[in-house]
Amino acid sequence: MRRKLLLLTILLLPFLPVRIQAEGSDRYDIHIRITEAGIQKTSADDIVLSRMLPGDEQTYTLRVDNRSKEEQELYLKLCAGEGQLTEILELQVTQDGHRLYEGTMQDAQRGIAMGRYTSQEMTTIRITLRLPKETDNAYSIREAAVDVELTALTIQESVATGDQTQRTLLISSI
Repeated sequence: MRRKLLLLTILLLPFLPVRIQAEGSDRYDIHIRITEAGIQKTSADDIVLSRMLPGDEQTYTLRVDNRSKEEQELYLKLCAGEGQLTEILELQVTQDGHRLYEGTMQDAQRGIAMGRYTSQEMTTIRITLRLPKETDNAYSIREAAVDVELTALTIQESVATGDQTQRTLLISSI
């Protein structure tokens, strides 16, 4: 009798509603530091989605520190692999209360412009992933990983030489 009850409980477990709440605002899930040596990320696992049912959402916090000596232009790219999950999973990226992106995970794989950051500037980004209520239970997530990639382009100040000529590139075929 106990075995049957245990087996029944295990079989029904994926169908029980589990609400996923965001962590406290003082916790950083991923910390990215830009230095002269490159980009360093503290979380090797990036974002791991677990036990999401239609209507659930998870919020993650990303802290970015520009510790380099130069101004950096930053781009955020989130990848959840191939498949229909990327077409369905909704994503919202906000920075200091301003919405940087809202749409599907698939569209975010192209990259999200975050703007320019001066030396020693720090920013906090909130990433909210949502499985829409109207989604079929077939898309309930037991576990999925989302890779967080940050690209930093160093902004070089141009030196005024007084030369006003335009550089052109001549391409010719012989």
